[in-house]
Amino acid sequence: MSEKRSENLADWDFRDKTGSACNNKKSGGMDFTDFRTGLPDPHAYTALGTCNKMTDVDYTYGGDWNNKADHVSV
Repeated sequence: MSEKRSENLADWDFRDKTGSACNNKKSGGMDFTDFRTGLPDPHAYTALGTCNKMTDVDYTYGGDWNNKADHVSV
């Protein structure tokens, strides 16, 4: 993804399969969203020039972000 865009990970058969993320863009961050029913949708961010193991990113409702991302915006 070179230009700013947004993708539903299910369209790529990658919903709930994200274990890590690297943001090597020249500007901007990455925003991961977990779609929830009846609750606010939590977000996880990967800053410019960083990589995250999703097991190291705290999840809003407990645990971590491993295999929870449904959508990404870059």
